[in-house]
Amino acid sequence: MCARTLLLAIGLVAFVSPGFLPAVAAAQSPWSVQFGGEQSAVTNKGVSTTWSQQLLTLGFVRESEGGWRAVAERQERSGVANYVFTTGGYRRLGDWTIGGSVAASPDASFWFERAFDVELSRRIVGTLVASGAYRYMGFPAVTIHQVQPALTYYHSRGEVEARVFVTRNATRESTSLSLLLRTALRVNTRLELSGAVAFGDRIFDIASLAYGNANAWTARAGLRVFVSKRNELAIGGGMAREAPSFEQRTVIFGYRRLF
Repeated sequence: MCARTLLLAIGLVAFVSPGFLPAVAAAQSPWSVQFGGEQSAVTNKGVSTTWSQQLLTLGFVRESEGGWRAVAERQERSGVANYVFTTGGYRRLGDWTIGGSVAASPDASFWFERAFDVELSRRIVGTLVASGAYRYMGFPAVTIHQVQPALTYYHSRGEVEARVFVTRNATRESTSLSLLLRTALRVNTRLELSGAVAFGDRIFDIASLAYGNANAWTARAGLRVFVSKRNELAIGGGMAREAPSFEQRTVIFGYRRLF
């Protein structure tokens, strides 16, 4: 299956996209290393299991110019592990920003084998930014194309984003639609709050179900603590449900160290 397309968006749109990178740069160092992960209790068709995720990221950011990252990721489901390697970045060109990434998962069993994305953003007026992204995911049995239009409003203490996911399963000739809303708010010099909700069709299974709808929602919230100029901690949690019988409860954690 698609391996949590919108959960990736909630966890990684904020982490990967140009909209988030300036918050990293604000911590005063262009280079950083980050470790993060998730632990989820999952029930699917009455069967309980555990999903886990660990990520190690090396990043470089200059707010006014651009940034780059390299990510090594381990995904495990019911004792089966897949490994994912991603690299990408973004470049600012006045009111325009262009970004993209490529990823591969050797010997993938439930994750994609290869993926890439590209995103183009432009400031419309003031601090309102419009974006358009395309993402390709190649699984062993199916091919997924995804278009993501988005609007992001930046204010003095954070940002608010709305992003639509139009997902096309080219192999099975089916299309699904989902919406993501997320926000981040800097409370003070030590604390940042974030939250996201997503709802729509086939959030979790866009590469596996051939017919019918799979209405779903997911919600997450977290906080980031700036322990010092070089150290940050993040904790959070989330819940999700997809009809007719999928449920998930997740604990999120992370640590970032600036060089």
